[in-house]
Amino acid sequence: MFPHWVRRDVILLLLCKAAALTLIYFLFIKPAMVPEPDARATAAHLIGG
Repeated sequence: MFPHWVRRDVILLLLCKAAALTLIYFLFIKPAMVPEPDARATAAHLIGG
């Protein structure tokens, strides 16, 4: 249906896009979602009280 080089280029571009989105996620989004450690909450979790 499409020439071989078109399919190859589209697949390469989609892989580059997926890699870029993964990099953006791990650099900017994931660190913002990690809560700051709280000593009181950690102690309550470990001790159970």
